[in-house]
Amino acid sequence: PQAVSPFILLIFLSSFLFVPFWLKVSYRFGKHKTLCFSAMLGAFAAGSAIFIPENGMLIGAVVYFFIGINNGGSGAMMRSVMADVVDEDTLLTGNDRGALFFSMLTMTNKLGLALAVGITYPILSWIGFDAKGINDQDTLDGVRWVMAATPCLVNICIVAVMWNFPIDEQRQRATASALNDKQAA
Repeated sequence: PQAVSPFILLIFLSSFLFVPFWLKVSYRFGKHKTLCFSAMLGAFAAGSAIFIPENGMLIGAVVYFFIGINNGGSGAMMRSVMADVVDEDTLLTGNDRGALFFSMLTMTNKLGLALAVGITYPILSWIGFDAKGINDQDTLDGVRWVMAATPCLVNICIVAVMWNFPIDEQRQRATASALNDKQAA
């Protein structure tokens, strides 16, 4: 319990400190591929949580550090990709619906957080976890698997959806040029 606050701080610090790194990666590989790389790191980091030994504070800190690095990359890249989607939609419809798109992004983030609680708590109950009681080793191992597998699977889904995302740098440049031409006219 005494490690919760330092680990959360570690996640936030590594998220913040690695945003410039992810930006540099995106300049080389593109935004959607960088989002996928970040999600791959997130899947690896989350999956590694299963191997944190009891009282393994140092290993736990390393895992949470990499979870934070993923959070910085996925957060920055998801919003950047959304900006490209807004430009594409503006070009296609003639309407700037950026606020709508970003509110949808915020809503899906909050929906994901709600689902995390709404799905995880019943699973923890199903495996017999008692937050106020003493849990046997099988139950604690089940908690580890839930904690590791859920974000690992979500990150794999992000990679599956985003790997072939159609708005790459070349298409975004063409869209931005077309929007500038429309505004000039």
